[in-house]
Amino acid sequence: MRVRVSRKRKSKPLVAVALLILGIVMFFVSNISYYNKLMEVKREINSWEIEDFFKSGDIIQVVVKANNDWGHLITDEVEVAINVSFITPEGEVNCTVYYLAYPSTSSMMIAPNLELINVTVNGAQKGLKISSPEEFLGGIVEKTGNYKVRIDEKSIWNNFLSKEPPAMLILYKKELVRPYSILTLPSVIIILLSIFILIICLSKGKK
Repeated sequence: MRVRVSRKRKSKPLVAVALLILGIVMFFVSNISYYNKLMEVKREINSWEIEDFFKSGDIIQVVVKANNDWGHLITDEVEVAINVSFITPEGEVNCTVYYLAYPSTSSMMIAPNLELINVTVNGAQKGLKISSPEEFLGGIVEKTGNYKVRIDEKSIWNNFLSKEPPAMLILYKKELVRPYSILTLPSVIIILLSIFILIICLSKGKK
């Protein structure tokens, strides 16, 4: 006696497998991400600190421009150490930033040029993963919120015998973009639905 298996019963597992593959592909696509080009988001003149809003995954970068008053003692190349704090939603990240300071070649300005050498993190990195020391002053944001960068006044005095703040602080951002993130929820629903259909098909097949 021949046992006939309906095409409908055979097709259900195939549909479930197809949905599962589709859901997995959609999930991987939804996680595709990349960084936009570096863009300036804010600048402060004659200020000890600068602040702006960043999202998780963004890259924050700060550039310190020396004040004219810092140049009186800089007659040759010299290494200087400036203490910098990043105030994050998770706490405070304290760094010692080493620059090579050398006299300006401009006759109009006496502010020394500052070339980044190294960054040393003092303590835990709370809410911000500091970048490789030789790349730039900043890092990857770990929690969405406001981030403030503060220059330590005492370290400026110790290096330049000046009480003047930086001539300019410039804040840059590289924004992490996930263009297909809208597919995340549908992909999860499709995956769960396909698994549910497979379980039903398998349970019926055992009967």
